Amino acid sequence: MLFSRILPRKKVDSRTKVEKIKELDEFLDSRDYTGAIALLEHKQKTEPSLQNSLWLAYCAYHGGEYQTAAQTYETLVKQKDCPQEVNLYLCCAYLMIGQNDDARKIAEKQPKGELQNRILLHLAHKSGDDKKTSYYHSLLTTSVEDQMCYAAINFFRGHYGEPMVTYKSLITEHR
Repeated sequence: MLFSRILPRKKVDSRTKVEKIKELDEFLDSRDYTGAIALLEHKQKTEPSLQNSLWLAYCAYHGGEYQTAAQTYETLVKQKDCPQEVNLYLCCAYLMIGQNDDARKIAEKQPKGELQNRILLHLAHKSGDDKKTSYYHSLLTTSVEDQMCYAAINFFRGHYGEPMVTYKSLITEHR
């Protein structure tokens, strides 16, 4: 068979066909929380760690999976090496799924801080307690997060002009 119809194949480097697996930072930068959750769940199976659990809860929360975030935070809170602020993150998840009483009980036991104050402000507003709402409002600072919190409270009250001005100024200052 001097002249074969079979052409010799070119060797293909298999490494060029395989796409690079994204890292967590790439998922977070593109706000692909579903992809980040899949990656973190896989990592948890192969190498479970506190850091992976914290990121998993973060991604679940920001991906709108509040129940999953709450369950993950509940598990984390039971660990002895868990950071103190995880309790407040759990409160945020509870707020999103409507467990306001649980959120309040935990938030009131936490050290004073901006996030704790914002959580308690939202809880006071939701419960209709104007006295507590005014108190927590008085503790707000000029931080971006506190300004957004106050704008959200005003929006919930039906005062749309002031939040619009706040949001516009924040967008121009903090692209």
